Amino acid sequence: MAVQTKPILVHCVNCVAAASDNTGTIVAGIGVAVAVIGVIIAIAAYKVATRSRDIAQDSLTAAQKSLNATQDTLNIARQEHAQSVVEHQEFLRQLQAHADFAVTAELLPDGGDTYILTATAAILRVQVGLQNTGDREAGETRVEVLVPGGLRNVEWTDSRGARLDRLSTSPGLSEERLPLPQGGEAPAQVLSMKLPRVPRNAPEQLWIMFQVESAPAEILLRIKARSDDLAEGNNPVVHEFPIHVHARGT
Repeated sequence: MAVQTKPILVHCVNCVAAASDNTGTIVAGIGVAVAVIGVIIAIAAYKVATRSRDIAQDSLTAAQKSLNATQDTLNIARQEHAQSVVEHQEFLRQLQAHADFAVTAELLPDGGDTYILTATAAILRVQVGLQNTGDREAGETRVEVLVPGGLRNVEWTDSRGARLDRLSTSPGLSEERLPLPQGGEAPAQVLSMKLPRVPRNAPEQLWIMFQVESAPAEILLRIKARSDDLAEGNNPVVHEFPIHVHARGT
């Protein structure tokens, strides 16, 4: 006769609790792992962000340097342009500038235009002034003094009245004629002198002498100054100086 056996059921009271504890441990481990990974990712992201910030800062610094360099270049260009404008204006001013002469004459030693003849003849001395009142220096300038053709001993002198031997002391006959007080014209003789230059605001002084032998008389001197640096239409500059000679007591 066979013996029937029944399975024996063993009920484990602590097994569920143990499984639950293991599950919690696993979940906690996973959470820690996730947290660690998150920290790693955050650190990596921070490093990337820091590097990006540094790159951006470097780019900003480079851009600022480039902007400064561009500004400096622009400032230099503006200064050079302003300087070129000034230089161009000065060039135009020089191109349009001309010399101009103010011519004067007076009897020596007392000035004026009247001489009292106290003898049968006398030597008169005339000082001629030439001043450049223009905008530029005059280069080579020729001064001519026309006197009546009948005068004698017409010569250039120095300031003391001595003859200038280095110049031609014999006046030449001029193609021009000088007016006579009573009307009409008479031949003229001319003295000429060449000046190498006439600076601005630096007056030149020249002297001539001639002999008078009668009174009353009116002697007209025509003084001419010509230079290529004078303005067109004002070359030569002409100044006429009439001298009145009277006898003593008249």
